Amino acid sequence: MPTQALHRGDHVRTTRGLFRDREAIIEYRSDADGAYSIYIKDLGSVSWYDDGDLALIERSREDLLAQWEREWQAERAKKSDIDWIFANGREVLNVGNGPWIRTLAACLRVSIDDLHGAHGEFGTYLRNARNILAVARPFLESGDKNGFVSYAESLVAANASTGGETK
Repeated sequence: MPTQALHRGDHVRTTRGLFRDREAIIEYRSDADGAYSIYIKDLGSVSWYDDGDLALIERSREDLLAQWEREWQAERAKKSDIDWIFANGREVLNVGNGPWIRTLAACLRVSIDDLHGAHGEFGTYLRNARNILAVARPFLESGDKNGFVSYAESLVAANASTGGETK
């Protein structure tokens, strides 16, 4: 394995991948394959970044990690609230993936484990998130929280009566 160019706490910018051009902090580097796990600002922990995927901004900025985590926790709490979700339905639909997915999924009795699938794959999560947003779209567009909750309850009840799982 080549010499490690980046270290825990280094402030970096992603240069490639799904989350390109985002600020991040190095969390650790895998001994097995040399890939980094990073904490991306306003997103959270993401793995499998190589040296060539990251550009150093500044060394030893673990202080930013604590600050970003506090900010993200507050943002997640706000945007997970069902009233906020339906008051901001257009933003939810424009952004797509966000903390609201878990709340909408919970209304449909879909667990976080179900969202990620059997192997915890992010691609599976994104596909399931798109499906949940497709179900919620007309209610989000009209800001109809009660309509969505009622519709979700009817889907869960219909599914339970047939012995199926809500996915």
